[in-house]
Amino acid sequence: ALEFYNGGSIGYTFVPTIDADFIPYDPEQILSKRDFKRCRISLGVNKDEGSYFNVYIPYENMSIYSWSYVDYKTFQHAIKQIRFSFHFQSVLSCSTTK
Repeated sequence: ALEFYNGGSIGYTFVPTIDADFIPYDPEQILSKRDFKRCRISLGVNKDEGSYFNVYIPYENMSIYSWSYVDYKTFQHAIKQIRFSFHFQSVLSCSTTK
């Protein structure tokens, strides 16, 4: 997990936030000390994770340089377009490299 801590395919990824409840101190120290609950599956939810992609792939009036208003319908459409675009690129990449 740490290989994506400071970067990733888009150039920035979500990083852990020390909150005293779930992540009590520096995540790298937690991992190196193995000071975490060992479990087979970890589940969670995220509210607005689609917003992440709009920063890197603006859609129509969405800009990385301003706080322009985007209504919910436009936001949903943008996420669908971006998701389709990523999927199509990965399918194309797989089919051309085999």
